[in-house]
Amino acid sequence: HDQVFVFNDIKLTHNSETAQIDHLIVHTFGFILIESKSITGEVTVNKYEEWSRSYNGKWNGMPSPIKQVELQKDLLKKFLGDHDSVLLKFTKRFWWSTMGAPLRYIKQCNN
Repeated sequence: HDQVFVFNDIKLTHNSETAQIDHLIVHTFGFILIESKSITGEVTVNKYEEWSRSYNGKWNGMPSPIKQVELQKDLLKKFLGDHDSVLLKFTKRFWWSTMGAPLRYIKQCNN
């Protein structure tokens, strides 16, 4: 589609904050941010929303990809807000964010 743009592996620095965005889709209705993970083993999420993954039989904590993409979204919004008059004529400013990982790797999620 001629009004959809896909950007991969973006490093965004704004006001001394930096974010690495795996995938950013820009279209006439807004933006979609995707945080992707390549994970071997299993992933668990406990009731405190703390993520862990197993690798070679050992469990280790890992950053929450959901929190990562939320921080990326916040920084991108700040950046675009500071450059609003130049950059946002193209979109109607809707935001979506997601984390990509095969669901078979999510072992447990306790609320």
